[in-house]
Amino acid sequence: MTHSHKKQADEFNRSVLDMSFTLLRKKQPKLALLIRNILFTVKLTKPNNSPNNANTDIFKINLDSLQVRAIVENLNEILLENQQLDHSNNTSIFRPLLIESILNEWLELAKLMLKQLNK
Repeated sequence: MTHSHKKQADEFNRSVLDMSFTLLRKKQPKLALLIRNILFTVKLTKPNNSPNNANTDIFKINLDSLQVRAIVENLNEILLENQQLDHSNNTSIFRPLLIESILNEWLELAKLMLKQLNK
C-alpha cells in the first residue's frame, strides 16, 4: 500500500534544515550545530514523488521547547535585520521571504509543542 506521507509539523526537509543552519551559524553557532546534527539522524521515508532529490529528505525534529524557542527568536531577529537591509546590492540568497518561510516552519513546530504541552 503506497500512501503519500503527510508532512507533520515536527518533520523538516533537508533544505529547510540546511538554510536554518546557515542563517544561524554566525549568530548562534551552538543552535546552528544542533540543527546540523539533525541531518545526521535517520531520515524518514521520502515522499513518493521525489525519490532522488536529497533536499527532500525528511527528518524528525527532537529538540526541546527552549531550543525551538531560541531558534524562532533568532530567526525572527535575522528576518527583521534582513527586512531593513537594502537588497538592491545584497547578493545574499536569503531574501526576507525565504527567511520568513523557514521561520514559519519552526513556528509550526513550536505550536505543535505547545499543543502537546497543554494536553
